[in-house]
Amino acid sequence: MKTLQSCLAVTARYLATLPTFAKLTEDDRKLLASESYLKSYDKGECLFQMDEPASHLVCLVRGSVRVYRVLPDGKEKVIHLVRAPALIAEAPTFLGGAYPSSAVCTTDCLVVAIPRKALLGAATRLPELPWRMMAELFSRLRELTRSLEAHSQQSGVVRVASFLIGLGHGKSAVDLPAAKKDVANYLGLRAESFSRALSALQKTGAIEVTDRQILIVDRDQLEQVLVE
Repeated sequence: MKTLQSCLAVTARYLATLPTFAKLTEDDRKLLASESYLKSYDKGECLFQMDEPASHLVCLVRGSVRVYRVLPDGKEKVIHLVRAPALIAEAPTFLGGAYPSSAVCTTDCLVVAIPRKALLGAATRLPELPWRMMAELFSRLRELTRSLEAHSQQSGVVRVASFLIGLGHGKSAVDLPAAKKDVANYLGLRAESFSRALSALQKTGAIEVTDRQILIVDRDQLEQVLVE
């Protein structure tokens, strides 16, 4: 991890890419930037560990992150696969306490780290800020709930098709946000089951697979998998 030297205007522009801070005035973003740190992380570096004090809010402005917990049997369970721009760990940072999970970079990442004291100060100056954070948190909670429901009911092929559709947001080329084994873990699948599902979708002509990039060739065919 490296702490970068950056002018306030640059850090403020990075904050503006995040929906939570996008509607703040430029002066408010610069004030928040003056209390924050711009950091770069290499692929594989840890952003924070489970049970560490939640000392800062992670504003992911470039790259992808895997958020996971270690289960009692020692196995890892991937909870979120986060792509920039996104906030990470806003609830424990705002409320205090420890990080409830660990986070590791699955690509090189750029982060604006907002110390908890600075975040609370901004919330006092800007009463709408906690509400925006809460809305984003509830949105992610709904996504997690839908994901858990889907994973308990759907076949592997349907889970993978649904994941690719959500990941693409209309794009034809989709980069997986993590290694295939981690995506499989997130979807509640074994690595070999995930590979078989990709192969099955490729045979339908819906996608083409090259390493961590998926080319959506026929979106209608991919969406058809969800209703069959």
